[in-house]
Amino acid sequence: GGGAQTGAPSYGGAPAPSYGGRSAVSRNDAPVKISPISTLNPYMNRWTIRARVTNQPTLRTYHNAKGDGKVLNVDLLDAEGGEIKAVCFGDTAEMYAEKFRAGAVYDVSKAQLQSVRNKQYSNHDFEIRLDHGSVVEECTDQAAIGRIKRINYAFRKISDLENAPSGAMVDVVAVVHAVGELVTIMKRDGSETSKRSITLRDNSGSSIELTMWAPQSVDVGGKLEAMTSGGARPVLAVKNARVGEFQGKNIGTVGSSYIDIEPDLVEGAQLRHWYDEGGGATADVKSFSGVGGGGGGRGDRFVTLAHLKDEIARQGATPAFWVQCRCHVTYLKVNEEGPFYPACPLKNGERMCQKKLRFDDATGAWSCARHEGEAVERCEWRYIINATVADHTGQQWVSAFGDAGDVLMGMPANALKQLRDDDFQAYEQALLDANFKQFSMKFKVADDTYNDETRVKVSVAKIEPVAFVAESKRMLEQIKKLEAGENIDEPRPAARAPSMGGGGAGLAGG
Repeated sequence: GGGAQTGAPSYGGAPAPSYGGRSAVSRNDAPVKISPISTLNPYMNRWTIRARVTNQPTLRTYHNAKGDGKVLNVDLLDAEGGEIKAVCFGDTAEMYAEKFRAGAVYDVSKAQLQSVRNKQYSNHDFEIRLDHGSVVEECTDQAAIGRIKRINYAFRKISDLENAPSGAMVDVVAVVHAVGELVTIMKRDGSETSKRSITLRDNSGSSIELTMWAPQSVDVGGKLEAMTSGGARPVLAVKNARVGEFQGKNIGTVGSSYIDIEPDLVEGAQLRHWYDEGGGATADVKSFSGVGGGGGGRGDRFVTLAHLKDEIARQGATPAFWVQCRCHVTYLKVNEEGPFYPACPLKNGERMCQKKLRFDDATGAWSCARHEGEAVERCEWRYIINATVADHTGQQWVSAFGDAGDVLMGMPANALKQLRDDDFQAYEQALLDANFKQFSMKFKVADDTYNDETRVKVSVAKIEPVAFVAESKRMLEQIKKLEAGENIDEPRPAARAPSMGGGGAGLAGG
């Protein structure tokens, strides 16, 4: 997850406990021993930590079966790089919302430690539960304050995020390549919020979409929009972005996310140099956000299905890889509803939402979980196809979505749905006609985990009619190799070694 403690803090070794400043935990005038956050556990009787607030503590309201409530989350970082979250509720949350300021340093004591429910979202096994008996005092010892970094990063390269699990928290530093417009969204409770899509690139040769949610979509996003419209391409450091998976990998801000424009970091300077020297404009960029899951290119290997099956059995499918194959569709698996689903046509950032819609018989209207409260005038039918394809060496189950389905079926999903409703016999004939057509297909091959079971999924990233002249030339080249006694099966290229950014060398600017 993002923000894991890596590397030594930039100031050198661990500081000696600091006894400067006032302490509210002492029962007498004895100096207070400061405990490192990394050592905190529920079996410690008395402890005091000295830590900087690294997020913008915002009082939030929530609704559940017990009624309405208020909660405050505070992210804390100490001089040794240890991180922990403090949480409080109700009146206590209101009280501490007035006290905690982003960037300030506090001595915290007399609080409970409780296990973290989801360790995927945390850098510590425990979190601090503040109540009215807890003591929080702002630290005034300037030397002690100076020893605590503004923020602690554990950067991941964008190329590494292809295999990050959905829901993981990551830190990224990248160049802002494009900024989308501010989009207003109606929430379930009738209130409005906003989001903005940012395209990020780094020197791993990859790009990814960052979705900023309010308030960052407005203040940080607005600043980025002004900068890019003026020709600038700023470096952006993001801490605690959540990995999502929809049409490929993406990342998004959450309540604990921290964003810094043009950070004063070694990694930022390296990216600035790379981008300005032409890396950003000329790099062969692999996008993890987009239809078909991104990836691949003109250099994708051609394989037979037998070779693909053998390779999967021997080498697995992590990390994901792309191959091309010339094959026929031999069977379409179609349920009673048809090989399509009602997709949301509203915008999600720069592209169509495409989430599955629900039809409310009572109101006679469609609704989308992502666009709760917004009117969805119509649905856009979108293909979701499971089929077998075959070549002269074997067959393989594949999945095809959206545009790939349009080519495979020879018509848009809306047209096939209309046939199903108006002329069922013609609909069935259209399904039959899709069989035994020959195509050039590009497959994405990846491990897919569902209900704790992992299996290899082969999905159609691109499908085109066979270009017979080019395909004949390719086959002639292969015949030459066979006549020369050469192997025509191309091996899978070696996976790129993970490229990890430094653990936040230097302070974050701003």
